[in-house]
Amino acid sequence: MEITYGFHSSPFGVCLLSMTDRGICGLDFVPDGEQDRVLNEVKDKWPKATFVEDADQTRPFAERIFTPLEDKQALLKIPAGAVVSYNDIAAHIGQPKAARAVGNAVALNPIGFIIPCHRVIRKVGNMGDYRWGAARKKAIIGWEASRKV
Repeated sequence: MEITYGFHSSPFGVCLLSMTDRGICGLDFVPDGEQDRVLNEVKDKWPKATFVEDADQTRPFAERIFTPLEDKQALLKIPAGAVVSYNDIAAHIGQPKAARAVGNAVALNPIGFIIPCHRVIRKVGNMGDYRWGAARKKAIIGWEASRKV
């Protein structure tokens, strides 16, 4: 399998967008100066893949990702700028006692921002953890909220 990737600017810092011929397979946010580390982590997830850097090919997708679209499956139905709890999602899918399982599934989301795991918070109202940092999670939610009409 060939994975084409590119590093792109986003409203939340640099991101690494990875794609196969079937579509996007990863979007990771990159802390300052850590492009090699993040790329190596992605390569570790796909040990048999061949990686080709081609930002020109991935750029149109990155641009579309960060242009908010209207609501989009449980996480995809959370409106931009809104937040729900893990308990809310568990109840929505008919498994009201599965909040912990929902949290584990959300934490494993390999495609940040596209699948909006950042819109899920703890029942007590705090942001909780985010793979790419709590400050970035708050920034994304604030950015989305500010763009609502």
